[in-house]
Amino acid sequence: MRSGMLAVLPLALLATGCATRGGMSSSGCADTVSPAGVVCGFYQRCLQLRPVGLPSDVQQEALAPFLSERLERLLDDARARQTEFGQQFPAEKPPLAEGSLFASLFEAPTAFEVAAPVKGASKTGVTRVPVNFRYGNEAVWQDVVVVKWQQNRYVIDDIEYAGAGDFNPPRRLTETLERSQE
Repeated sequence: MRSGMLAVLPLALLATGCATRGGMSSSGCADTVSPAGVVCGFYQRCLQLRPVGLPSDVQQEALAPFLSERLERLLDDARARQTEFGQQFPAEKPPLAEGSLFASLFEAPTAFEVAAPVKGASKTGVTRVPVNFRYGNEAVWQDVVVVKWQQNRYVIDDIEYAGAGDFNPPRRLTETLERSQE
């Protein structure tokens, strides 16, 4: 684990009932139609798939039901750029080849708990859903998932990384993906 990692918040925040510890769900994500339910289902799937860097085509297909069209397009574009980079510089590591893209901590969470949405769900806007993460007993932090209404369902459109440790500054997933295109 990277140095400088400290516990950044307690996990005793109001939760929606979806929590996982050690990769097992304590309540499941039966509710996949609310913003919090979509976020819960997404992170359960992430803990199962454990994508490293950009998700593979197969992993992204499994995550697709939870993602907005814009976020899927950004992931596809980043993967195309990664392939292009690998062809141009075969001896170098391509961008976004390592680490967790779906949480602040490079090493990826080992458990999560979805907290109550910041704003009430709205079919005309976005809902920000805080997620409390844990990496073993070494780090806890909270990121915020941006959920929007698209094609008659809620989907994840972005993730606001809080920044967990010195090597993981606050930013957004979409910024990370767009920066990989440069």
